[in-house]
Amino acid sequence: MTDPTPDVAAAQAKADLARRRLLSTAATLKERLSPGSLARTATEKLKDTGTGLARSSVETVKEHPLPAIGVVAAIAAFFTRKPLARLFGRGKAKPDPIRSRRK
Repeated sequence: MTDPTPDVAAAQAKADLARRRLLSTAATLKERLSPGSLARTATEKLKDTGTGLARSSVETVKEHPLPAIGVVAAIAAFFTRKPLARLFGRGKAKPDPIRSRRK
């Protein structure tokens, strides 16, 4: 009959190799999923996205300056709408003293 010892030794070596690989994978995952590592990765991606967006926006404004000026003017008008309304007399009107006496 054959001796089962070589088969057992080979299985043990295979199990040890698998265990080492599993522990190595777990350690790698632990490092990659740590809060600091995740924050670092997210920050890098946001920087890359922001930089790309800024470059793209600058190129678009250079290619189409008039629509960009229109957008800036609309934003400025939005933020200054109350002073502009008062300037052009369409702000909150003062109550009419004659009408308030009739009531």
